[in-house]
Amino acid sequence: MAALSCTLLATGCTTEAPQTPSPSLSATTPAPEEDMRYLDGDYQAEGWYGGLPSHITVDLSLQDDAITDVSITHHATDPTSLGYQEAFAEAIGEIAIGQPLDDADVDIVAGASGTSEGWNSALDLIREDARS
Repeated sequence: MAALSCTLLATGCTTEAPQTPSPSLSATTPAPEEDMRYLDGDYQAEGWYGGLPSHITVDLSLQDDAITDVSITHHATDPTSLGYQEAFAEAIGEIAIGQPLDDADVDIVAGASGTSEGWNSALDLIREDARS
């Protein structure tokens, strides 16, 4: 799409300087290679948390530093813990997919603060593994 700029000058009638359009980046301009922090691929990590201790297995895919897919394997045997892990596993995809890996830490998801700690712990391991 071409930008069209038109400036009208009236002699002696204005004190304003002509406006020049500010440069813009094309939506198709790729990010510079040095801005990429993580290697594309599939990653898995165990996220440990709590006093029991409890854990979840996080599997996720990265492309261009963003999460493109995620799945959670829960390991709890206690019914209450299992309920939190299942609720977390159902909700996290909607929150995390499309997010940059660096911005994907969470506080509480689906009422599960402990499982969220496990998620964040697993993300730390995945970040280490995926560094380019």
